[in-house]
Amino acid sequence: LPQAAPDKLSSEQFSNLSILEALPGYIVLLTPDYHVPFANRFFRERFGEAHGRRCYEYLFGRNEPCEICETYKVLNTMEPGRWEWTGPDGRIYDVYDYPFTDTNGSTMILEMGMDVTEQKRAEAQIREMAMFPTLNPDGALQVDETGQVRKINPAAARMGFSVGAHLTVTIPDLGKLDLHACIAAGTTERVYETQLGERFLSWTVRGAPEL
Repeated sequence: LPQAAPDKLSSEQFSNLSILEALPGYIVLLTPDYHVPFANRFFRERFGEAHGRRCYEYLFGRNEPCEICETYKVLNTMEPGRWEWTGPDGRIYDVYDYPFTDTNGSTMILEMGMDVTEQKRAEAQIREMAMFPTLNPDGALQVDETGQVRKINPAAARMGFSVGAHLTVTIPDLGKLDLHACIAAGTTERVYETQLGERFLSWTVRGAPEL
């Protein structure tokens, strides 16, 4: 008869589970002193081998733990945690952390991460597209911090705007805007009665740092 599954796995037994090597995301075990006794193939291929170094040392070349890391909160709460992590490869990971008790009684962290970079990019594109509705009767433009026009909707095209043009060349009155600060802060400013030919226009300027 097959034996019942053990109530607990040791970290060594956990490391020997071959299925972990085939997962499409990363799995790591982390000790309270930031060492990595186990990392599956996904993690090793993305970030390399620890070779006895602490996670912050070999992932980011730091001498001390990362201030923004939420992984080790699990050791204080002893409850599962979830957060988003930008790895040293610049990719975004949806991270799940769990307390893991070894058979010798020591506590570690079991962390799983899935690469959600493409999903995040798609979500950003959807938000960006929503800012430029085709049927919007008002002109909508996306400009970078230098004032160069990156995107326009049909109404803006009919007004004479074009991609690649400079906003303040077309509308000199908008030169008073601090576009860099507006984009970084995500603030909204309103500029009244700028002139375009014989028309007077009212503009709402919204910073969108995520775009």
